[in-house]
Amino acid sequence: MPTTFQWLVALRYLRMQVARSVRIHWITGILGVLLGATFLLSYAVDHTHVPMLQDLRSEHATLIRLVKLGTLVGFVLIETFILLVRRLTIFTTISTYGLFLGSGALVIVLSVMSGFENDLRHKILGANAHIVVQTPDKPFTDYEAARKKLAALPDVVGVSPFITNEVMIASSSNLSGVVLKGIDPEGTTKVTELSKQIDTGGLDYLTNPEKLKPLGGPAFLKDDEKNEDKPPPEAVKVERRTVPGVIIGRELAKNLRLDLGDDVNIVSPLGGIGPSGPIPKSKPFRVAGVFFSGMFEYDSKYIYLSIPAAQKFLGTDDEVTGLELKVHDPDNTEPALAAIRGALGPGYDVQDWKELNRNLFSALKLEKIAMFIVLCFIILVAAFSIIANGIMLVMEKGREIAILKSMGASDQSILVIFILLGLYMGTLGTVAGIGVGILACLGLARYGLSLDPDVYYITQLPVKMNPTEIALVFCAAILIAILATLYPAWVAARLKPVEGLREGH
Repeated sequence: MPTTFQWLVALRYLRMQVARSVRIHWITGILGVLLGATFLLSYAVDHTHVPMLQDLRSEHATLIRLVKLGTLVGFVLIETFILLVRRLTIFTTISTYGLFLGSGALVIVLSVMSGFENDLRHKILGANAHIVVQTPDKPFTDYEAARKKLAALPDVVGVSPFITNEVMIASSSNLSGVVLKGIDPEGTTKVTELSKQIDTGGLDYLTNPEKLKPLGGPAFLKDDEKNEDKPPPEAVKVERRTVPGVIIGRELAKNLRLDLGDDVNIVSPLGGIGPSGPIPKSKPFRVAGVFFSGMFEYDSKYIYLSIPAAQKFLGTDDEVTGLELKVHDPDNTEPALAAIRGALGPGYDVQDWKELNRNLFSALKLEKIAMFIVLCFIILVAAFSIIANGIMLVMEKGREIAILKSMGASDQSILVIFILLGLYMGTLGTVAGIGVGILACLGLARYGLSLDPDVYYITQLPVKMNPTEIALVFCAAILIAILATLYPAWVAARLKPVEGLREGH
């Protein structure tokens, strides 16, 4: 264990021994004042009620927020540098400041990436079930018996059958390839968040399509027929027949220019055989609802029908694609998977949401690891600065080291003193950086950084701090700082007292 003497010597070498540079204080102080004034000005513009400034804010809202955030970050960085340079030598300050920047950037970047991952996970679990059961080798016709078995399991919250297939959907203005999914409107509320995601319409229209007859207008009105001069479709008294309902995503509704009650055609390649070959099967449907899941892929590619309507359209009789299940703990699905496989026996393919989205989350994990490694280079640059600072300190303090050795200090004591020097710099820079990073993440989570939802599909930058990742950043920065001190410490420990005294004179 390091002694008090070794700690005192290590800290003494870090303290400033020469007159403080007034020029550095003036330059950093002026920059801090300018950044602080810019932040206050941008904050005033962003929260003012003056008409002229309100117009400026509406035209350049994103730029003003970026300026406000950038000046605040710059002010914090400048003030941190001033605090360090007032206590330490300029070379020690540069080394410590590099650790401060690296650890702070790591905490912020990893927290933002964890926020995106958590947001993506929440949206996937909202639109999909936790576990899916299918029969890859045979048609799934005995799903009611399997449904009753699975509903009796203690870990299962809800079970619902589904049918899925790829089809085309066409409106009067456009068409698109989509994934058709037949659902049980009552059962799907127990396994997904679809009922909460519907903006207009509802699941009730799937089971009661006759309620859609008064909604919307005649099928396939042309663009030049949809104007304000003509009366609404209800006034025209066009007789509409009852057709099955379909729920579509918000992005798909924009693409096809559809609204609640509008008619569409769904086209399946699984049609009959005509004289010239396969004939696609087409059937009219009516928009029963528009949902918004927050995932562009789902909102632009998924449509929902009732299971009887999907079975009739696809010609699958009383057959489904599989069963969807919701469990109590989606993060720990292994016990539920084992119980489901034991209850159903062989012949069933049971997969949880992690396995179904393995490629996506593996890519996110790989990206996070890559960002951690890249940002660690900031800490490595600071490590080289620590090495240079340590070698310069050995050359400058060679006489003092020789005196300590002549007074009885061992090589191990000198080695420990320089290791403690690196530990002190690493701890100071890392703790300050992590502290500022945590404060920045709390500020982003509390006030948020607004994003354009039409571009990023989220309203603000998501942030989620992970204690394990923060601890990993701390350990990595401290370890790099200590390793960077080993060579200067080894040089100092091997210094002979005679050589040190002679070079000191």
